Amino acid sequence: MTLLRKKSPEDAIQPIMDQIHTQATEMNLQDPLAISTDAYVTAICFIGSKSLSHVLSCIERCKERLLALSTASPSARKQIIDSVMGYWKDQPGIGVNIVDKLLNYTILSPASVIDWALAKEGSRLSEAFVFELVAATVGKVTGRVRHVVLAKNARGLSAEQRTLLDQTAQT
Repeated sequence: MTLLRKKSPEDAIQPIMDQIHTQATEMNLQDPLAISTDAYVTAICFIGSKSLSHVLSCIERCKERLLALSTASPSARKQIIDSVMGYWKDQPGIGVNIVDKLLNYTILSPASVIDWALAKEGSRLSEAFVFELVAATVGKVTGRVRHVVLAKNARGLSAEQRTLLDQTAQT
């Protein structure tokens, strides 16, 4: 957390992350990556707890590592959301807002948010903030699809542009 606050370069942060990962492995914890991911994301939440602009600034600075973590494994994606929502358990609306920002940065995918919400046999959906998170995620995807379809149907597009929009609509 101190290194993140001081805006230290990644090569200064990596040894700490490696140390957390090594200790988790030595303790025979199931998913050492989840443990180091939790420490990293919790530090970001702590630094950003002053205001939304603070957390957004920290996410922006840490975007490359967060992207790498989110592509490392499904459990790492789940852990990012668990860490954010766990940190903000007393103010889940802020957690929902941060997860939404992580979606905007493409650190999280809509599918990972839905998977997280449906975990634990779907029992999370009984929480209003989880339902809000799912609704916002679905709304975001729906809006993006609408924009792609409108753009695809616009006049004057080249064949290459139309093909690209078709591919985007299919993903």
